[in-house]
Amino acid sequence: MSIRLKSPVWRSVLFLLPLLLVFGMPLLILWLGGEFISPDEVIRRQSLPGSQVLSGPAYTNRSIYSKYHAVLRRKPRILALGNSRVMEFGAEFFRPDAGFFNGGGGIVKLRHFRAFIEALPPEASPKILIAGLHQPFFNPAFDTMDERGESGAGWLRSQFQNQWDPSAVFTANWRLVYGDLADGKMKFGRLLQWRGLRDRIGLGAAIQGEGFRADGSFLYRPDDPSNPHPWDADFQVSFAHIDAGDSHYVHGDTVSPAALRELGLLLDECHTRGIHVIGFLPPFAHAVWAKMMARENDYGYLLQLAGALRPLLESRGGEFYDFSDLATLGADDTEAVDGHHGSDKAYLRIVIAMLEAGSQLAEFADASELKAVLAAHPGNARVFRPLP
Repeated sequence: MSIRLKSPVWRSVLFLLPLLLVFGMPLLILWLGGEFISPDEVIRRQSLPGSQVLSGPAYTNRSIYSKYHAVLRRKPRILALGNSRVMEFGAEFFRPDAGFFNGGGGIVKLRHFRAFIEALPPEASPKILIAGLHQPFFNPAFDTMDERGESGAGWLRSQFQNQWDPSAVFTANWRLVYGDLADGKMKFGRLLQWRGLRDRIGLGAAIQGEGFRADGSFLYRPDDPSNPHPWDADFQVSFAHIDAGDSHYVHGDTVSPAALRELGLLLDECHTRGIHVIGFLPPFAHAVWAKMMARENDYGYLLQLAGALRPLLESRGGEFYDFSDLATLGADDTEAVDGHHGSDKAYLRIVIAMLEAGSQLAEFADASELKAVLAAHPGNARVFRPLP
């Protein structure tokens, strides 16, 4: 036996065994969860007719790459574009032949809107752009409009490049997998259904049922009636940010002139391409909005913003809507996901409000039909049901 143990094969086994013990479990979890499946493959699967594929990677974020290349592939007629605050517009809000796609997460700063549109070939330009004008984009203390770094167009364009490296997914995250395993987040019963390799790609989708749907919209995890705001209970997280003046609640006195100029350039680019722009200020939970309005000395820019944006869009033939306060939509705060994200039901209300105001979306959606959908979902029930 001692002779056999000294053989090259046994020495290799003994050398590899500790590595297998350390790395084997996270490797298996990441594989079963679909974390190694490339964004290009996800785009392909979600582009198939009738696709029910949900994409929710837990350890990587390639949203900008995925949204941009999905737009190139699909060439939608209606494109919702913005940060996470536009992700709840869904294809169900429009007629089946509307050609809608949600590009939410495809940008993170105001300058990125124009960079995203400029990077599209003419044949991929949408007919209608629904632009989520995240209020802090117009706060100079939040977005410096510096072309260098993440605020710049060059940074966004770099995200359009294929940088997918499955080995990096493992090396960067295997320790995090052990941490999540210790916290009880890994549900092996769900992983062993093998859906992470088929139609629930990524651990967020495979375990939580949360992620991007085929139309680009985001499906939040199933509702917990006892905890309607699991990430922001009673909006205490948002209130703390308001008090501190940080995150999405940075204090600001005036609207940024540079941001208004940049929006004008975006509108000019869209006019050149024949894109009709619908700009809107997305909703905050009413309780959060009321707290900011009670501190008007800290949030002067919010009081000025609608008055600055409306003439800018409407003078160029676009549309503008101010939904900053969720309550103006006839919704209560149970239709908020957290302090600055509305639910899909809230965004259904937004589309209805646009249609009733005479929006060009009327070519692709019917307000009476959407009101019937809204009436069929009383309480805080969401419109997007969990996928089968």
